[in-house]
Amino acid sequence: MTNDLSVRRLASPPATPMRLGLTARLYQVFIGGLGLGLLLLLTARFGLTGHYLILAVFLVLSTLIKRAGFRIVPEATHSLVGIADIAAILLFGPVTGAWVAALSEAAYLGAHAFRRFPFHPTTHLGTPLFNAGLKSLMALISGELFLRLGGVIPPQSVELGQVIPMSALFLSWFLLDHLGWFVRVALAEGGDAAWTFLRRVWFWSITVELLPLPFAPLMAAVLTRLGATEFAILAGTLIALSLIVHRQATTRQELNERVAELITFEELGQAIVSAQMDLKRLGDLAYEYATRVATSADFRLVLVDPEKNALRPVLWVEDGERRPADKMPLDGLNEWLRDAREAQLVTDTQQQPGQPELALMNGTRSWLAVPLLAGRDIIGGMLLESETPHAFTLDQLRLLSTLGSQLAVGVENARLYEREWKRAIQLSAISEVSRQVAAIINLDELFNRVVQLVQASFGYDFVQILTVQEDSVIFRASTGFLNEARRIRGYTIAKGHGIIGWVASHGEPLLANDVAHEPRYSPDPEAVLRSTRSELSVPLKVETRVLGVLDVQSNRLNAFDKDDLFVLQTLADQIAVAIEEARLYQETLARQRLEQELALAAEIQSSLLPESPPDIPGWAVAAFWRPALEMAGDFYDFLTLTEGRYGFVIADVSDKGIPAAIFMAVARSSIRASVLGRRAPAEALERANTLLLKDTRTDMFVTLCYCILDPSRGALVYVNAGHTPPLMYRPATDQAEYLTSHGIVLGAIEPIHLEEQCTEMEPGDVLVLYTDGVTEAINMAEEDFGEERLAQVVRQAHHQSPADIINSIISAVTAHAGDMEQFDDFALVVIKREITPQEK
Repeated sequence: MTNDLSVRRLASPPATPMRLGLTARLYQVFIGGLGLGLLLLLTARFGLTGHYLILAVFLVLSTLIKRAGFRIVPEATHSLVGIADIAAILLFGPVTGAWVAALSEAAYLGAHAFRRFPFHPTTHLGTPLFNAGLKSLMALISGELFLRLGGVIPPQSVELGQVIPMSALFLSWFLLDHLGWFVRVALAEGGDAAWTFLRRVWFWSITVELLPLPFAPLMAAVLTRLGATEFAILAGTLIALSLIVHRQATTRQELNERVAELITFEELGQAIVSAQMDLKRLGDLAYEYATRVATSADFRLVLVDPEKNALRPVLWVEDGERRPADKMPLDGLNEWLRDAREAQLVTDTQQQPGQPELALMNGTRSWLAVPLLAGRDIIGGMLLESETPHAFTLDQLRLLSTLGSQLAVGVENARLYEREWKRAIQLSAISEVSRQVAAIINLDELFNRVVQLVQASFGYDFVQILTVQEDSVIFRASTGFLNEARRIRGYTIAKGHGIIGWVASHGEPLLANDVAHEPRYSPDPEAVLRSTRSELSVPLKVETRVLGVLDVQSNRLNAFDKDDLFVLQTLADQIAVAIEEARLYQETLARQRLEQELALAAEIQSSLLPESPPDIPGWAVAAFWRPALEMAGDFYDFLTLTEGRYGFVIADVSDKGIPAAIFMAVARSSIRASVLGRRAPAEALERANTLLLKDTRTDMFVTLCYCILDPSRGALVYVNAGHTPPLMYRPATDQAEYLTSHGIVLGAIEPIHLEEQCTEMEPGDVLVLYTDGVTEAINMAEEDFGEERLAQVVRQAHHQSPADIINSIISAVTAHAGDMEQFDDFALVVIKREITPQEK
């Protein structure tokens, strides 16, 4: 056996320098030194025998037969060279035969090493020395054993007595060769590896290196007895036989390799199927199977990220050790993968110009790159490197291309699974964020919770939320130290300014993975991040309304992809709904609070009205009050005056709702303060006007009709301050008249002058005091109810009680208005002088 070329399971790679430990190297030096030293010593003592030309022929023959050898294991080569070497021993004796074996071995290995490898002590010196020394020891020991057992040199014929010496020669040669190799492998790789080595080579060793050895005496006898011509024929036959054996063994080995390929790729396919959901495991498989094909201390696997248009390092092995993938040099790989459609082999970087500019490791002399293709799309690539020129072969290129195709399918499936799994996780996180956000009804709490949840759930460097108000985008909350300060200060961005302003203005998302090349980007003046490199903003929209902007930023280039855009858009929709619902809820609370306050105010206002009409013998009084809104500006009042007289007030404030109700309360107080006492009606109202102007500073006013009734005489004195005239119906004459009196409204100007009028009410007469909400009620044709309809209703119902008369008026007004909504307050006071039995 000859230490020659290393092999792998799937392919026959070129020779590589063998790396041995110190003990194995010392062993090689010891065997080489011992064998050659003993050979030199014996040569000096006994000299060389034989003709130099014949010796040269044997050297050439031995070298040629070695060249025709074949490999079964990486450590050794099998050949028929033992026939030539033992024939030399039988012809020239152990010493000269040892020189033939040693020199041919050293010449062959030395020439091969210098032709294939850069200078290396183990390859160029240690290996030839070991093989030459071992061959010397084999020749010297087995030759000496042959002579001591009665062997004859040179053999003259094949005799029965020579069987034992010859058998001893053959067996000792064979055993010494394998013993030397067994010890070397054991010292280099351990005892188990040595026994494995023997189990793998025993069949071929016996078949090729032991059983053909009996042809050696025949070769020696032919040269001795027949001459050079016959020897040349026999030598040619031996060379031809070596070539035939070489071809058969090589064919068998190639067949085994193809079978191994099929088995291995089937194993790889099964491994990929079982690991196709895990990119890290696929990377490990790629390295494991790639190094079965081609020995390489440097290996890189990268994938193309289509979302970010960048490379994603997966696995990096340098000098046989794994390195952090994120530190992998990528220069040139992106450009090569962009255009690559097939694997590429560079056998020597120093002799092949025009090769791609890849970020190769220091000292790389050859490399092999394989793109991973999914259809026509490049999804990644493998790169193997070696410090040795011609370290890779076309056969390895073919195998690695096949491996790359299988791996690409697994990677693509893993990516699909990873994408779907990531989407499921994203949707789950979005659902959780939406669930928590939906439960918050306080807007400030909602904004702060949103940014914290988004950052915690998706790992963004910086998150902020802003809302749109007219032409500004107002800061609401963010992660980071400036959150509270910005919120208190009211930090704003103009609509259309920067990425956030643009999104708020256009209602569309904007992704900038390199803000340096985004013209719409505007740097944050307060530098919330050390240096924003990527930014993604999405609008918060309800239907077509933009409520605000959700913005995330990063210090890294290409920090965001379509998945991030999907996440933020989906979140933005949910957050916008939560904001709108929180706002509507707060508005509802405010409205409910206002309604409660209005109900309470209406109750208070209603309490200001008289609890019941005055009980006047011979007279009947009734009143009705209905506000158009929760509160009213219309009111009425009953006053008990001196000398048995009674005062009746009906009034209408110029506005509606709460302002009118407040002014009504002030006007009522001013009127009551003015009329109580002995003042005449006109004087009392003029005094009330002065008080109103003094106590109020609004543009509101009040119209009012004030009547003083002397029930004993039926005398009625009335003053009208710009109010609708009261209606008097007199059944004795069946006449309905409106009591007019000139006067200006109260609370508008000062001084004013009001006119008093007097009349008498006879038994059966009906006096109706009302506000314009009665006569100005309109129907669908926009016709007023009017004074004539009011007079007609009173005429028809005059014989009824004041309460029934009021009901008749209300029914008539309601029937007139129909479905038309009314917007004016409604107040009525009816006074009727009853008819006594005597008057009947």
